[in-house]
Amino acid sequence: MVVRRRVSAQDAVIGLMSFAFMEIRTMGHRRGPTLMEWTDGPEDYHEQIRMIADICHNFPKT
Repeated sequence: MVVRRRVSAQDAVIGLMSFAFMEIRTMGHRRGPTLMEWTDGPEDYHEQIRMIADICHNFPKT
């Protein structure tokens, strides 16, 4: 039996922000892209960091 839990919008934003912060910190530490594939994204990891930060900036405030 699979139990499904409804996730609130606030929980979703918190989870996405946590993932984004880990991605940004990993790229900053490695001074390069993470192992995540960016099919449509920029190749420069600085631009990837900016893109992630811009997306997080536009998340709804909780």
